[in-house]
Amino acid sequence: MRRDIAGTGTMKTLSRAEAAAFLKCDEDTVSRYVNTGELPAAKIGRAIVIMEDDLTTFLVGKIKQRTEARRSIDFNPTPRRGRRRFVLNLPEVAR
Repeated sequence: MRRDIAGTGTMKTLSRAEAAAFLKCDEDTVSRYVNTGELPAAKIGRAIVIMEDDLTTFLVGKIKQRTEARRSIDFNPTPRRGRRRFVLNLPEVAR
C-alpha cells in the first residue's frame, strides 16, 4: 500500500509475508528481527507493518556487516596432515 506522507512522496508499507519475500527468507525470520528490534516495525491490529525504506536500510546494513566480517578474515592457511588442504580461521558473525 502506498501513502503520501506530508508531501515527501509515496511510502510503501509491507506485511510480514511481503517483507519475507523481499528478503527471500521465512516469515519467522522477519518476526525474529522485528522482536529483537533489528528491523523497525509497527503492530497495527493483528498485522505487523514494515516500511519499505526501513527494510532496505536493514538489508544494506546486513550486507555491510557481512562484507566487513569477510574482509577481516585472517587468511592464515594451516595445512593438514595427508593431502594438502587449507583451513580458514573464520570469525563468528553476530546475528
